[in-house]
Amino acid sequence: MIALADDFGLGAAAPDALKKGTDIPTFVGMIIQGFLALVGIIFLILTVYGGAMYMISRGEAAKAKSAREIVFNALIGLLIVMGSYALTSYIISAVSGTPE
Repeated sequence: MIALADDFGLGAAAPDALKKGTDIPTFVGMIIQGFLALVGIIFLILTVYGGAMYMISRGEAAKAKSAREIVFNALIGLLIVMGSYALTSYIISAVSGTPE
């Protein structure tokens, strides 16, 4: 019996945005979506790391303060990225005249 090879090339494995005929705004939108997903993952990692540091600080003020600063800075970073995305999205929709 001969095993037939499946198609595992770019056409089968890549999302629709990487296939032929995709316009530039869709491709840029997928890049932004990937970036925002990466930011969310980094935020989650920093929050878990800061929380774990806080729990194992055992009441030591310096370690607890460092852990709180990590979580606070991660939250500020997330708010800055989300705020800039919202502002940019609003400006682009206002200039182009398309509601989003």
